[in-house]
Amino acid sequence: MSLIWHIILVALPIGLWGVSYRFLHIRERVNVVKLSYIDDAISLNGCGSSFIGGFKIKNSSARVYYVMATILFIPIFPVKAIVAKGKETGLFSISTKYEIDGETDMSLMEILSCYALRWGIAVSLISFFFVWDSL
Repeated sequence: MSLIWHIILVALPIGLWGVSYRFLHIRERVNVVKLSYIDDAISLNGCGSSFIGGFKIKNSSARVYYVMATILFIPIFPVKAIVAKGKETGLFSISTKYEIDGETDMSLMEILSCYALRWGIAVSLISFFFVWDSL
């Protein structure tokens, strides 16, 4: 078995874990700190950053999104966690309209889920194209 198949076999379950954690995880409590610099968060979204996540909050219509520096929609590092109401448009929760309530604490498992969802699926797809080309 080639190295690329091993990469697919490792990256695909990681990506699938990211998807399942994204849809099944619910935060119990959220401490919201009001933002006075919301314009900075909005301008970051247009300059190489994305709102990633959309983790549910118990008994609330708002969700926790992570402002993450990205390259081609692949997260590099998290900047802050935002509590907002946004219109989701698909699996990756890409939206351009948010009603921001404030900032909250970052959760390690949520950050890892964001990385697993994007990196795991991206690596699996890229590796699969290399295998497909060699068949």
